[in-house]
Amino acid sequence: MKLVSGAVARIRRRLSRSSRESTIAFGILPLDATPEQLSYWEEHPNEAKMFHHTEETARAVRGQPVAPVKAAMFAFRLPFDLPVPTGSAFGLRRSPDPDEPMWVMLMVHRVNVELAAAALAPYERGLAVLLGEAEPDLNEGSSVQTWILAHTLNVGFDDEPFEVSLLPGGGISIGFERCLRAINMVCDASRLVARDIYSRPLTKDSLDPKIAWFDEDDETGVLADRHEMRLHKRVYNPRTVVPDPEEMHQLLSEAVSRRLESEAAMQPHPLLVPRLLALQAGAQRWYGEASASIITLHAAAETLLGGLYRLLLVDQGLDSTEIKNRMHASFKSVLRTHLPTHLGGRWTGPGTVPEQYWTDVYRVRNALVHEGEEPSWWTFNTAAKSYDALVEFVDERLLVGWRNHPRALIAWCEPWAGGTMALPPAAQPIADALRQERHPYWLPCDLAGR
Repeated sequence: MKLVSGAVARIRRRLSRSSRESTIAFGILPLDATPEQLSYWEEHPNEAKMFHHTEETARAVRGQPVAPVKAAMFAFRLPFDLPVPTGSAFGLRRSPDPDEPMWVMLMVHRVNVELAAAALAPYERGLAVLLGEAEPDLNEGSSVQTWILAHTLNVGFDDEPFEVSLLPGGGISIGFERCLRAINMVCDASRLVARDIYSRPLTKDSLDPKIAWFDEDDETGVLADRHEMRLHKRVYNPRTVVPDPEEMHQLLSEAVSRRLESEAAMQPHPLLVPRLLALQAGAQRWYGEASASIITLHAAAETLLGGLYRLLLVDQGLDSTEIKNRMHASFKSVLRTHLPTHLGGRWTGPGTVPEQYWTDVYRVRNALVHEGEEPSWWTFNTAAKSYDALVEFVDERLLVGWRNHPRALIAWCEPWAGGTMALPPAAQPIADALRQERHPYWLPCDLAGR
């Protein structure tokens, strides 16, 4: 199988030369490989693997290859165009050291596909045209697709998580993320230099549901075995399906009505915006704004826990002035002092959920905001899981002794404000009574006239 573009073949040849030159130095196992690692590789000889390397290791075993270097090519369909001509190539190296293998090679290519195919099977049809397997009928109009062919080798680099390569399919996952990182560098350059407002950072969730990758013969540049990689489960032209659309219509109408009441109050519901921020962080991660999602996710956590602290003070009977003064507390003191005081439980120390959030989200966010340190790709899902675990932890703590803070519990559980925890049956009569109060139940006593 050969691609139709001569430029692709040239890239293959260049990648092949890099592969042959670095086979001895970098197609290696780490010197300190454990028996378990060696056993895994013996049991999976045909799987695309990622071998760790360092300059010291490479030089120490020069001339003693233990595994061949292989090349892989990933076919990405971009959701936007780039301001470069078809056939433009980018060879990315991470080091001036000639012994360092090529990191990633990219080539931009465009194809035209039929309008119907562009809507129903854009990736499959575009790839077939790109590979020369199909000749599109463009008499009824066409859609232009921008593709990037990303080539890389099965060697590992020092800034990559070597332990991931030990998992089934872990090596090729590292190769995919490496190529995606290289593409994002080109997209970043397009925005910075060309002031391109259409491109955006990419994650696997912002690409097609599945993509193809190929083994390459590094001697001939011919594509060999074709594989598929599932990136996510989102479908083209999605339609939201619910068990009872009319019931959902009523729920949405009620939520909008309650939202309007909240915005008309002297103070809006303190947990609604944080919940929206958390959802926005998920959407940012989905559409490629991964670094921004870390900032938004922590903003969600900080305002969510701050809003909860405000509600607990309302339950204590403090007036608006006293609450305003106490709300100057830092996020650290709210997380580690004030909420534990009100809700009990272990909030600090090794193995606690709040401390895990502190490590996985707060510190990563601070490194980004204060030091300009871009998070690594494997931190994003971990951050989202830590946030979800923190919310579940607060769920549990609120249920303990909830009669001491009924307003906080009810506000936390409100579905129209994004609450997901069910209200305990014993709390339902209290909730019904509080919702009948003249002013919103989450207001301080002086503003509500209680």
